[in-house]
Amino acid sequence: MTSQIALVTGAGRGIGQAIARRLADAGYFVVVSDRSGAMAEEIASEIGPHHSVAIQLDVTSREAVAAAVSRTVGQYGALHLVVNNAMWFRYAPLSEVTEKDVDRMLDVGVKGPLWMAQAVRGPMRQQGGGSIVNIASVAAFLSTPNAAVYSAVKGALVSLSRQLAGDLGADNIRVNAIAPGTIDTPGSLGAMSDEARAYRLQRAPLGRLGSPGDIAEAVLYLGSPASSFVTGQVLIVDGGITARM
Repeated sequence: MTSQIALVTGAGRGIGQAIARRLADAGYFVVVSDRSGAMAEEIASEIGPHHSVAIQLDVTSREAVAAAVSRTVGQYGALHLVVNNAMWFRYAPLSEVTEKDVDRMLDVGVKGPLWMAQAVRGPMRQQGGGSIVNIASVAAFLSTPNAAVYSAVKGALVSLSRQLAGDLGADNIRVNAIAPGTIDTPGSLGAMSDEARAYRLQRAPLGRLGSPGDIAEAVLYLGSPASSFVTGQVLIVDGGITARM
């Protein structure tokens, strides 16, 4: 394989799907992974077999993550870029938050990226380096109604990204995070009221909400040689809404 190899989690829909497509367009061979194997297969089929392959992956399983990385490196000889996009979330008033909600969000949103970093360190070090991009959220920095656990998990992911950048820098493995603002996907918009969406749109300096493609372009930058001296950073991609709010 002469292509750069990328693995994207949660790539069956929304932002993850856009990331997988954009990386393939840029010349990467993309391992499209999702908890739903059928959704991963659908996206990989649309991208095409010369540019992608689908795998079913539950990132909450340390063993499954390690097996996915081993399979990728074994089949394609390298793994240059990992995008930890998978997330499960439920917005709820504080009084309605359950232990199951907390455990699930932590398992997907924090443990998943941690297991991935453990799994890719050896192969990336052996090949001379690589890049890890974690998809966080501006919720890590803002108070969002009914999002106490989600905000805490994304804040933890920001801290984990910075810590891993320090731990893995000697192996020439760069670790960065992207913090999207409100992105126009069914998942994110479905979690808020029409009033909340209208308020965010009104407050957006650029006059629009973000698109999945906006985040995909940021991933492409952080995975490319153009960002070879960038690590331990959080790239906020929100159209300026946090600056105004």
